[in-house]
Amino acid sequence: MSGILKKTKVMEVFNAGYELKFYEDFNAEGKILNFLEVSMPFGDRIILDGENMEELEKKLRRILPVALQSRRIAENDCYALPA
Repeated sequence: MSGILKKTKVMEVFNAGYELKFYEDFNAEGKILNFLEVSMPFGDRIILDGENMEELEKKLRRILPVALQSRRIAENDCYALPA
């Protein structure tokens, strides 16, 4: 991920900790761009952008539990026998 790493933090979801990485970058006009990256256990990651770090964390609190659950369901479906 490009940009300057500004902060890291751990978010607890389903009794597991996920490392959040907050980045800051600038667009061509010099406007600050904020990004958040979290690595997930299935070799996947979520990247969000937003106005500030607080907004990014708030978005992730809604998205991460759903994303983890959907990936667990998809992983279980991969091993299901065809009907």
